[in-house]
Amino acid sequence: MPGSAVLVANPTAQSGRAAPVIERARALLERAGIEHDFLPTEPDGGTVGVVRGAIDERAARVVIAMGGDGTFAEAAKGILASAHAPDTTLALLPTGTASGSARRSWPSATATGAGWPTSRSCAPSTATAWSTPVRS
Repeated sequence: MPGSAVLVANPTAQSGRAAPVIERARALLERAGIEHDFLPTEPDGGTVGVVRGAIDERAARVVIAMGGDGTFAEAAKGILASAHAPDTTLALLPTGTASGSARRSWPSATATGAGWPTSRSCAPSTATAWSTPVRS
């Protein structure tokens, strides 16, 4: 998977309603020609190590965190714990209940409602991602 992406998400989030949304996101990524692997989140902070491993051991250079603030934080920590943080991009697909981190990071997008998914329903009609390189 050199240079490819990983999609990090919790299929059991929102009482299982996240699973079909994750599948839709994967289909949209595939349709866009974005090669990726799926990494389910792990309990008790374990997602940090899974993300770090995908970067260091499997050469992923794009981490797509789909979910809320917890998923975003653990994905970012995994990137920063890796040996390739300066070369790795974090993309956010905010589908959490509040997704405050994404809203604070891109206030202009949220002020206009530009592509912001309806997080309460966990059923965005389109997958919109904002991304930024993570620098250590």
